[in-house]
Amino acid sequence: MLVSASLLLALPVLLQEPDAALQRGLDSRDPAARLTAAVEVADLGVEAEAWLVRETLRGSDQRRRALLLSAALLGTPDSFQALADAAKPGNRPDEVRAYALLLYGAFHPEAPQAAPGVYQKLRSAFERSCLMAGLLQQASRVESAQSWIERGRKAEAAHFALASMADALAGRDLPDAGDSAHEWSGRLLASVLPTGTPLDGVELAKRGEEVLPVWTLAARRRPARSQAELQREILSGSGGGVALALLESETESVGAEFKLLDARITDPSVKAWLWGAAGDRGYAPPIPEESALTPWEAAGLLRLGIRDPSAAKEAAAARRDQARRLFRGSGLDAGWPAALVLALAPAKEDVDDLRQRVSEATGKDAKRLHSIWQFARGSTTSEEARRHQLRSWSRELGASYQGYLDQEGPRWTAYLLVSGTRAALESATLAVELEDLGGERDHSLDSELYPDLLEYLLSPHYRWDLP
Repeated sequence: MLVSASLLLALPVLLQEPDAALQRGLDSRDPAARLTAAVEVADLGVEAEAWLVRETLRGSDQRRRALLLSAALLGTPDSFQALADAAKPGNRPDEVRAYALLLYGAFHPEAPQAAPGVYQKLRSAFERSCLMAGLLQQASRVESAQSWIERGRKAEAAHFALASMADALAGRDLPDAGDSAHEWSGRLLASVLPTGTPLDGVELAKRGEEVLPVWTLAARRRPARSQAELQREILSGSGGGVALALLESETESVGAEFKLLDARITDPSVKAWLWGAAGDRGYAPPIPEESALTPWEAAGLLRLGIRDPSAAKEAAAARRDQARRLFRGSGLDAGWPAALVLALAPAKEDVDDLRQRVSEATGKDAKRLHSIWQFARGSTTSEEARRHQLRSWSRELGASYQGYLDQEGPRWTAYLLVSGTRAALESATLAVELEDLGGERDHSLDSELYPDLLEYLLSPHYRWDLP
């Protein structure tokens, strides 16, 4: 009995500290391994909170940055306090504080309200950029930063670009664009938002060499491109921005232009942009009955479900057999898009299948399936809640402008924070040098801070607050 009691007393202690292998991952020389370890620490939950909060003050800068990401992802009051403490302004630039400011702006619930004061206290232009880049994850809760950014020696073009992007994400009117490449490139990305300002080909051609071709092609809205122009742009291999051309098409041309683009685009991510844009235009492409259901097709049906629920239900019902085969014959990673298609046009046997899979699943899989099952059985509380759920799922599948900005938004932010460093030179994502998007850097260009920033920005954990 005494032995059992001792084991019971020891169990909570064991649960509070990650195992040795996981802790070694936090000190790995590989930034990707450090990020993976940070996520795994956060997944341990509140049992690891006391250890985590204590350890954010210990060890190497790399280890501390990894643990601050764990604290941000854990999201408890104490872990948020540890993050806020690490982000407090100081007199000299600090490699941990810069990273903490990015995470603070992205995750801390008080950051949107506190940001103006924090911004003014920061002495470093680079640290200000880190804070504002993080705030793009909470853009709808941030008051217009244009009102608290001071034009002067402490302000950089990157600050105004980030402030304008936050305004665009929140649906606010933008001021006239400045002359900097930072503000211009940000305006290109923001133009694809539902409230974005359309840009014309003449304006884009004047400054095309300053930015990536994919940004220019995605931003083009006026005049509408001919099918011959679309074909030339596809063949140019310019990164897929042409997939969003469907958003500019005349209503009677959507079907023909979709067929042209779909036949020539092969990248699965760009396919999702295209099919999602088709759904946004209210278009349901005809699909051969024998073809397998694809994730981008599911993405398009979800976007169509936001625009025209009846059309989406009819199109989903026509693909019910293919969706059933995929859902029943694969694991959830491959099969959940099929579950979404079944939920759009639910038959009783499909609702029953979903309920059975929910009962067999655990953890995150069970949570995901439960929400799909609830949707299928009509338990969504309101029409707005239904649309919100469809937007969320379609974004996970990379649909339309959301999928595009989930790829290109982090890349743009990475150019603003990391360009010119060794990490940028070694990154395939930043392979095209855009010297005009550089800015002031506080630390040596081969500092380990920049690989950590880049790894986080290009991970699934950095996502803008998109409408």
